[in-house]
Amino acid sequence: MTQNKTSKGEDLGYTFYPRAYPHAPGHPRLDITIPKTPTGHHFDPVTVHLLVRARSHITSGGVETLRIHHPWPYESHFQACPGRIIIEDRYDKKVEAFTFGGNLNILIQERDTKCVLESPAPILELISASSIATVLAEETEILLAERRAERLPNIEAYEQKLVNVSPHDLYTTCLETLRQKHEHTQHLIEETRQLIHFIHDEIGVLRKQDLWPDKVPTLAEIL
Repeated sequence: MTQNKTSKGEDLGYTFYPRAYPHAPGHPRLDITIPKTPTGHHFDPVTVHLLVRARSHITSGGVETLRIHHPWPYESHFQACPGRIIIEDRYDKKVEAFTFGGNLNILIQERDTKCVLESPAPILELISASSIATVLAEETEILLAERRAERLPNIEAYEQKLVNVSPHDLYTTCLETLRQKHEHTQHLIEETRQLIHFIHDEIGVLRKQDLWPDKVPTLAEIL
C-alpha cells in the first residue's frame, strides 16, 4: 500500500491504494481519516462530501449528498453513487476525487472517523487540470449532466437508475461513449487528444483482462 505523504513523510490524512495495473487512471480504494484533534502539521480532513444512495428516512429512492464529520453518529455503511468526493480541512483547503460508485464503510472510533471507499471502477484522484484522471472525470460529469437533462422533469427516475447502475458498467459505457464522441472530431485540444489515446489503451487492457463487455450498452440504456 502506498500513502499520500508530505515531503517530510507525514501521512496526509487520506490514502489512495495502489493502482490495479500501471496504466489504470485511478485506484481501487480510498481511505480518509478525520481526526478528533487536527495536528496542524499537514492536511487534516475535517469533512468529506460525496453522493450516496439516500437513506430511507430521507426518501424512498434516489441520492443525497453525505457530509461526513467526526464524531459520526449515523449508519456505518453506504452505497456511494457516481460523482465527486470532496475532502476539506479546517482552512477550507480541498482535495478532490471522482468515483463511478462503490461501497463506503465508515469506521467510528473515539479518536477518529475513517471513511473507506472501495470500487470495481477506478477512483480518480484529481491532481491537476490537465491530468488524464481530471479530464476523464470532467468528461464523465458532462455525460451524466446531459443524461440527467434528458430525463427532465422525471429526476426521480434518473436518480433511481444512478443508484442501481454497476460502477464497472458505467465506467465502460462512459469510455465507449467518449470514444465515439471524440474519435472523429477534428481540431481536438491536447487534453482531449490525450484522453482518446488513453481510452484506446484502456479498452485494450480491459479486453485482455476479460473486463470489457461483448456489447457495451449506451448511456440511455443504463441511465
